[in-house]
Parts: sequence; C-alpha cells; structure tokens
Amino acid sequence: MTGAPADGSKQPVTAKAQQKRRAEVEKDVSEASGADDSNDRQEDQRPAKIQKTDEGEEAPEARRARLITVAQETKSIIPTILTVAPGAPPDGRKYLLDKLPQLDQKNCPKVRTLVKVVEGDTFNTAINLANAAQFLDHKDTKPVCVLNMANAVVVGGGWEHGAMAQEEELCFRSSLSFTLKKELYPIDTLGAIYSPTVVVFRKDTRKRHRWMDLGKPEWLPIVGVVSIAAECGPDVMVDDSKNYRYANVKDRDLMKGKMRLVLRIAATHGHRRLILGALGCGVFQNPKHDVADCWLEVMKEKEFMGWFEAIVFAIVDPGHRTGNLAIFRERLDGVKL
Repeated sequence: MTGAPADGSKQPVTAKAQQKRRAEVEKDVSEASGADDSNDRQEDQRPAKIQKTDEGEEAPEARRARLITVAQETKSIIPTILTVAPGAPPDGRKYLLDKLPQLDQKNCPKVRTLVKVVEGDTFNTAINLANAAQFLDHKDTKPVCVLNMANAVVVGGGWEHGAMAQEEELCFRSSLSFTLKKELYPIDTLGAIYSPTVVVFRKDTRKRHRWMDLGKPEWLPIVGVVSIAAECGPDVMVDDSKNYRYANVKDRDLMKGKMRLVLRIAATHGHRRLILGALGCGVFQNPKHDVADCWLEVMKEKEFMGWFEAIVFAIVDPGHRTGNLAIFRERLDGVKL
C-alpha cells in the first residue's frame, strides 16, 4: 500500500485483501459500464438475487431484459418529452473546480441549512422536497438539484445494458442521458457536468418504471442534476473504532474537492435545495465513514454556509446490507448549519 496514512494509529487493510477488493471493484465497474458482452458476464457463478418490486419478485435475467427495454423506450420518447416540456432543454455544461470561482459572499442568501438523511430513491426524494415547498412562506422557483453519482467514462453507466445503480436509475426515469453529451466525457478528476433542467417522466424501479401522466406534461417534475464521479477503489484502512477511513490523505482531499465542486455548482446556479448521496460508497468502495465525515466538513466550510435551505441525503440500502444509511444518519441527520 502506498502513501502515508491519515492517522498513524489506524490499521491498513492487508495488501492481499486490498488486491482482492480492487479486482472485485474493477469487475463490477466493467459490468456496470456494459462494455463486455452479456455472454461473458458469468452470472451463473454468482448467486442469483431475486429483486422485489411492488408487483412481485423478479429474477435477474428477467430484470435485466426489462431494464434494457425500459432504456430503449426512454431514449425513444425523450425527444417528444422535450417538445412538450420546452422549459427543460437538454443542456449539459462541464465545470472544473479550479476554473469555477468560489462563491461570492455578497450574494449569499444567508439562510439556515437543515441536513436530513432518508432512505429513498434520489428522484422520489427530490419530488417530495419540491412538493413540500408549497407549504413555505416564500417560494423557491429554482428546481431541486440532485447529485448523480456518475460513471466518469460511459454516459449513464450501464443503463442501456440492463445494469442498475443510482446513475442508471436516474437515466431510466428521465431526460438526463440527453444532457450528458459524449463530448463532455471523460469527466475530469475534479470536474462535473451540470444539467440545469432534467424532466422526470417515469416512476421508480419498485413501480417497474411505469410512465407518469404524460398527458399533463406541465405537471412533470423538473430537477437540476450535477454529475460527478468518485474515485474507484482507493486504499482504505480501519481505525480503532472499526470505522473505514482513507489510507491516503490525497484520496480524502480529492473526495472533498469533488464535494466542493458539487456544492459550488449548485449554489452558483441558485439552487437552495439539494439531494445528495453516499458518493462512491457502492461498487467504487470508498470508505463510508470517512465519506460521511467529509461531507459534513465541506458543508461546514465558510464558503458554503448560508447558501442552502435543505440538504437531504437519499440513500437506498435494501435490507440495510451496506450500512451506508445507518452511518450517514448517525453522522449527518438533523445537523443544522
């Protein structure tokens, strides 16, 4: 393992375990990108996982086939959706952290920020947050802005090949893929793509991506999206409290730089309500305890204080297998800034 540990008292993961973990990450990322042929996925070597939906259980093969069809349908209908929703052009803009000026405090609205952590889908949480705004005394006309935990190289990750992760789910349900232009890729290490107007027109995976009411396009939700890619498979260590941490300070600093870019883009464009997530804590295997702590540290930085009314972390954790939800709740839920 290379690089200096963040805390000399912490014990690194063994080299053998680290090598095995990286191999698993690379395999998962390759499958998610859809770069390999489906016959080479060797799914028979992995235990089949039956996925539950509101309409019953779904075997892996049937699920993949259905998702491929959903992706094809979504791509086909997006041009029509954009025609009937002219206020949501498929724009995507590339930003780099060192090229985007820091927030000007003279323009800061100086609002108090409430941080919440919920178990739920990104878009569903954004829609709920937008609907809640009708009960506020003031009206925020800017859409809720959500974080897309993106593939740095492949547009939409493996969404066209039946893969399913957070980015794929966003693409299945919306016009996001049309804003992620190929010329904007690969996403730079400290870069992101900002999509100011993304139309949501399908329900979530538990509803098997049924259509929303397309007969009333003016009612379709519109969100802003910031797409950013986490580092894949950084070295990690376990501290004395059994918490997973970055082994190298540079990896931790890199993650915080990505978080700063997300917040800076959102605030620059006037978004006051954000939906974030456990960035990199899935197949990319960033240390979840440290990622949650990094989010809190960045949100508390002087540059970002007073810009956001609500920051909600939406985390899908079926059966609470990953521990992401519990860890983020423990560290972030209810924080007031």
